[in-house]
Amino acid sequence: MDLYTTPQDDTYLLNWRQWYTIPQDENKSFLVVVMSTREAQYWTVTYTILVGYIFSALISLAADITIPFFPLRNHGTRHAMLASFRNDRNPITLFQRNLMWLFKGLYRVKKNGEHVRDWKTIKGSLFFIAFAVFFFATQNISQFLLGGRELKRFQRAPANPAKLFYPYTPPTDPNFERIFDALRRIKAAGVYQSIGRSEIARVALSKRIMTDYREWDRGTSTKFEYFYSYGMSGFEMGLRDAPNLMYNVSGHCISDYSISSLYVEGVRDIYPFPGATDPAGASAVDSLAEERQAPFLNIDHNQFRDFSVEPIFYNIVPHTAGRLAHTENKVDPWYATEVRTDTNGTLFEANPYRVRRFRPPVQCHQNDTFTLGKHTVISPSDLYTLPGLKLSEFLQGVFVAELSPPIVTLISAVAESATLDSAVHFSMNSDDKFNAEKASTENDLKRLTYLAFVYSREIVRNTVLLYGGLDLSGDLAGLENLAVNPATNRIEKEYADFFIDTPNAAALDVYLMLIVPAICLLLVGISHVYSRVYSRMGRINTEGGNSSRRSKLALRKMAFNGVHLYRMLDEAVTNRRRWGGRLSETPFVRDLSEETPSSPILCTKDARLCREAPAIVNEKVTTGALTDPNPEGHLSKGLESGNNLAIAEVKASTLVQVPKKNDFSVQEEERGSRGSQASSSDSTFIAKHDGWEATEFQVASHEFSAFVKPRAVLPTVRLTEPDAIVHKHDLIMSPAALLQKLVFPFLKGDVEGCHDWLDLALTTENPSFVYQTRPDPSVLKQNGGFWNGIKRIFGFEEKSENLHGVEERRDIYWNRVRKD
Repeated sequence: MDLYTTPQDDTYLLNWRQWYTIPQDENKSFLVVVMSTREAQYWTVTYTILVGYIFSALISLAADITIPFFPLRNHGTRHAMLASFRNDRNPITLFQRNLMWLFKGLYRVKKNGEHVRDWKTIKGSLFFIAFAVFFFATQNISQFLLGGRELKRFQRAPANPAKLFYPYTPPTDPNFERIFDALRRIKAAGVYQSIGRSEIARVALSKRIMTDYREWDRGTSTKFEYFYSYGMSGFEMGLRDAPNLMYNVSGHCISDYSISSLYVEGVRDIYPFPGATDPAGASAVDSLAEERQAPFLNIDHNQFRDFSVEPIFYNIVPHTAGRLAHTENKVDPWYATEVRTDTNGTLFEANPYRVRRFRPPVQCHQNDTFTLGKHTVISPSDLYTLPGLKLSEFLQGVFVAELSPPIVTLISAVAESATLDSAVHFSMNSDDKFNAEKASTENDLKRLTYLAFVYSREIVRNTVLLYGGLDLSGDLAGLENLAVNPATNRIEKEYADFFIDTPNAAALDVYLMLIVPAICLLLVGISHVYSRVYSRMGRINTEGGNSSRRSKLALRKMAFNGVHLYRMLDEAVTNRRRWGGRLSETPFVRDLSEETPSSPILCTKDARLCREAPAIVNEKVTTGALTDPNPEGHLSKGLESGNNLAIAEVKASTLVQVPKKNDFSVQEEERGSRGSQASSSDSTFIAKHDGWEATEFQVASHEFSAFVKPRAVLPTVRLTEPDAIVHKHDLIMSPAALLQKLVFPFLKGDVEGCHDWLDLALTTENPSFVYQTRPDPSVLKQNGGFWNGIKRIFGFEEKSENLHGVEERRDIYWNRVRKD
């Protein structure tokens, strides 16, 4: 703890429940709450976190508002970027992910077997990178400014009224002279404090205080003139409610040799003060008695002038004549020396010089003004006449007591030799040497002005920091406290209308403490309500266009979540980068407004090859493949769909081997033409992949996919153990069990319910998957041939056999994301 500069904790108030108005400077004040520095640190960290939540909510709102209006056509990859941006809400991960997208767009895209530049992805990634950098910089700058400057405005606290004290001596007190001497000791604390501070801040004071020193007729009787001026605001003095009050001082001093040479018996110089008619009131300098003393000043002012209507006059008499010196000074007005000899004319060796007699006194006049706005008074006793001044009666009384007489008179009476800058050149107990060469009248006058400025600046705070701790006993007994109201005999709280600067207190801005959490709650609330209203309350219209903003957002959000789950399952289970090298022209999500309600869309790898397929309404068909070819002749020319197929919902299908093509194709009945709509309700799709043909399936009406799958077949499970036993009921898995197995860490409910993160409706119905079996030929032969073996495997015959050596593939189609 710093015992010298840190105010005591009881000199100021700390109360975070109380609001105070404390100025930041002369022109601006803030409504603040004051607390300890440690408490302020916790509040600052909390509000910095809230700013992070504000920007997170802004990101969420930006994405939520953008997604419903962002065009879907041919912007699949950028849609994935936008969905990632909305789900993360973090500019750091947004920056990292879009660097990956940028790298992929530059070096990881192939078209027709050749590397190409995916410019749409590149442009999108550059936009999101720029946005992430801007958002990250803005968020961190906001948090830095809030935590570093805006929230904690300053380290100030209001003064404690219980500690107010200023000594007051009624003129009618019979012990006035004794108490006056006691007051000199009291005021010494403030004066010597000013001496220390003025030495530390000498460079700053030289720039703040205007001084001008001039000399002429240089020689044994050098004449000089000195001008000084300074000003300070109520803020600098610590006034809480009058920070813009200006106190200005200007003065002029000039030397006068005409009154300096009343020689008496060759020993003393007499200096009568101007206006004094009694010679006994003159100042006398005894050169013989003071030759081994440090220099000092005798300053007096005319006690009989009315300072409220006239400038302040005072005289400075230097007590420098006769000082013994070991160095020579030829021209300085107060420190010019002469050779020192004994009665025989012999030069002294120890101190061969001494300061000349008849050093010139200085006559000064000073003008003080107090200004508030356009109104000015010249005396502190008239402060109450300033319109709009908010200053307590107590502080007005302190101003009158401290600033009515010249400050320099108090300083010279208390500090004596410490007032002069030349005092440091006097060596006590070392033959009492004085270095006259280093002494300077100009430096002495400047030091006097610096002390007056520093002391005047602290007169208000000293009522708490210095005088509040006085022991009113001994010679201080009988002093009255000017802060005590005679009517109530107690200190009024309104009297402590000033503040204390202390490193142990922090003032936090009240408006920011209220606005930041309010904005945070508002934005987070709007984001939550927007997401809930437009997502949870949005409904997919299975019969209409789904053109409302609410429906669009609901569909797209579900599609985004579903497509990312699809990608993760696809690549994790198959252990293949099946989505690598995709161009942004192949969309992840289709806008339902681009479709007709009765016609699902079949999309290939190239979006230009998208076409419509015939609508089939709840039709279940069984075909026989090789041994039982389609008797009705429903097989027709194939419709190539590449590796991206959006088909209707497939139910519990069976695949049999077709030794023809290895690519995936969809065949429609021959009566319908390619891309046209069939007129018959028994239209049939036959899906083939890697030599396997779906012979049993069901197509829902027009509740088709909300997004496009990059592959038609998902994970593959193989039973390779020769002793594996497969039953019919083992081949069918409920969707609840399947989803619980795949995304168990995210599930909130059991079996049935709604998944909040995926927006998927979980039911106990069979999922949309296809079973593929590839029996061992030997097993087929033992079971009565190929077709009979197939029927026995899938339970079409009333048997329950254990099959060995069966390789099974279960392909799951996530081709519809829907919430009922």
